[in-house]
Amino acid sequence: MLGFDRYCDVITAQSELLVTQLAGADLRTPVPSCPEWNLGQLLRHLGGAQRWATEIIRTGQQADEDLFDMRDLSRFTDEDPAVVLPWLRAAGTELAEMLRKTGPGVPTWTPAPGQDSGSDFFARRGAHETAVHRADAVLAMGKDYWLESDVAADAVEEWLELGHQPPLVHGTLAFEATDTVDRWAVGQGGSGPATVTVRGPVATLLLVIYRRLPTASVEVSGDARPLQFWLDRVSFG
Repeated sequence: MLGFDRYCDVITAQSELLVTQLAGADLRTPVPSCPEWNLGQLLRHLGGAQRWATEIIRTGQQADEDLFDMRDLSRFTDEDPAVVLPWLRAAGTELAEMLRKTGPGVPTWTPAPGQDSGSDFFARRGAHETAVHRADAVLAMGKDYWLESDVAADAVEEWLELGHQPPLVHGTLAFEATDTVDRWAVGQGGSGPATVTVRGPVATLLLVIYRRLPTASVEVSGDARPLQFWLDRVSFG
């Protein structure tokens, strides 16, 4: 894990990068990795999720998603950049500030059973949700995406820890970063050889695991069928 303060920094930095990279963009541009949304709707979803998390941390209680326009984005098809970009920047800032004010180790309701400390959960989840949704926007604009390797590696670990490596596949899927020493295994293969090995830069592995990039973006060796079987059964909203 990266540490509580670092997660707060990532939330604000990734929110700011997203706002900066969308300056001058047509927010009606479709987002292929979130096929029901355009860029403006993506921003509304992310900012709504950040404000939803801020409210939970503030009260310690579950908050109504519908009050934060996280899911039904049908009325946000033609967003004004002059309105929504500062609104998103403020949402990221407010979440990070509420987290810092609350501090680590403070229990709250969380959507993930078994998470003891809500403030730690929302710091980590907020950081990686913001980073991955920035990828959605950057890829939709046809631009290259980059992310610090330690942030990308932690995002992979969090995704798997949240329950996205269920015993769905026979054998083992191995994910190996080519730019760091990180390696992850998914499945029921025990200590035996991997059924399929997926290799690439850690940020690219992250986006493949999140189904933001196709498997053609990485090197796949072995039987690729269990990999596709697993990817077809995990998703990120």
